[in-house]
Parts: sequence; C-alpha cells; structure tokens
Amino acid sequence: MLQSKVSQDEYKFEPVHPDWSGLRTQMTVGLLCIFFLCFINFIPLCQGNFFSFAPNGIIDFTLYFVSCSVVALITLEIGRSSGNRNGAGSTIWSALIFAISPWQSIISLPTFRVSRGISLLILLAILKWFRGKKKTDKVFAFIGIIIAVACSWHFETQHVNLLNPLKQLVMSEYAFISLIVCARIILGSLTWRPAITITLCLLNAVICSEITTYPSLIVAIGAGLAISLTIASLPVTGASSARNNQLIGWVGLVALTAIAITYEILFIGY
Repeated sequence: MLQSKVSQDEYKFEPVHPDWSGLRTQMTVGLLCIFFLCFINFIPLCQGNFFSFAPNGIIDFTLYFVSCSVVALITLEIGRSSGNRNGAGSTIWSALIFAISPWQSIISLPTFRVSRGISLLILLAILKWFRGKKKTDKVFAFIGIIIAVACSWHFETQHVNLLNPLKQLVMSEYAFISLIVCARIILGSLTWRPAITITLCLLNAVICSEITTYPSLIVAIGAGLAISLTIASLPVTGASSARNNQLIGWVGLVALTAIAITYEILFIGY
C-alpha cells in the first residue's frame, strides 16, 4: 500500500500545449492575421504622414478592420453547418481575401469615410440576418439593409474608378467559383445549402458590380466574392468522398493564395 503511493515530490505536471485545431485558437490567430494584414495595407494610404494622419487614420482603420471582422463573422455563420473547424478556415480566408481587395483599401481613404460607414451598416444587417433566430430579428435586419441602401443613394457623392485588370480578375473569380461549384455538386462533396448560399452571394456581387457610382455598394462585391470563394473552395464536413473533399480543399487553398497575391500586385500597381 505504501509503495503504491506516489510522493508529492515525484509528481510532475504535464506541459500545456495549445489546441491548434480548436475553434477559439484558430479564430484568435485568424483575427491577428487579419489585423496585421489590414494594417500593412493601410500604411500606404498615410502617404508618409502617419503621425499627422493618426487621429483621422484611427477612425478609417477601425472601419476597415471592423468591416473585415464582420465579413469573417458572416462566413462563420454560413459555414457553421460544415463544422466549427472548417467554418473557422472559411472565416479566416474570406476575411483575408476581403481585406486585400483593392476596393476595400481604396474606400478606406478619408474621402470615403461615409461610404465605409454605410457599407459597415449593410454588413452588420446581413450578420443580423444570419444570426437572428426570431422573425423580429429578420425584420430588423431587412429594415437595416433598406436604410443603408437609402443612405448610400442620398448621401454619397464619391465615385470609384474601376481598373480594367481588376474587373478581369473579378470575372475570372466568377468563372472559378462556377466551375468548382459544378465540380463539387457532381462529385457529391457539396450540399444544396452551401450551393444556394454561394449563388446568393454571387448574385449580390453581380448586382452591385453594375452600380459603380456608390462606393458602399461596391464593398458588397468584395464581400460576396470573398465569402463565395472560400465556401466553394474549402472542404465541407460530411462529404461523400473524403479523398475528393481533401483534393478540392487543397486546390481551393492554392487558388485563394493565387488570388490574394494577384490582389496585392494590382493594389501596388494602383
């Protein structure tokens, strides 16, 4: 009996290791990546006058970062049915793609502050729509979207000139999303709910792409493409074939990385 007892001096605590596959850990790391990416993209907008630009720059950067975070939360709500782990992956990638889109950085300029505020209201209303479980939540979200769109038509006077290479990249993104959605439906690795969500996001992006005189609505192009790209490209839990699911996931990651790099090159050229 005495020999079986372990003395207090011989007892050793097991080292603590972070759970990298956990949802909270992935979301924390993802938000840090989104924050630093937004900060890196925002520095050129200061044009070498960072300290004199700081008071107003904090407001513009906050609107920029919060918009990216709200897009991440929207994607998390959409991808929740795919599992928390895959939902976190889609969340991080959609926010990163949304953050580096040249449209988002351009509209972060002080002259577009009203546009960024209105676009943030639209994104918050969409988030309320997905998170709301009661009918009243849906009604308030719909009213918020109507008010935001009405404000954009009434208050906005700024215009955004879209570059031809940027519009060509957007068209290639539409084509890529359509092909990968068709392939996943044929292979049985994409359920009807994500497919309908992707279709609605793309429809929203197409409609907003025709309204180029309202910068706050142009933000919806980046949000729609970012969300639909990640949902279409990354793996989905419960697929019929794990091998096909993993293959499409790797192809999606490569494609998202290529799009991210292309966005950065276009923004530097701008």
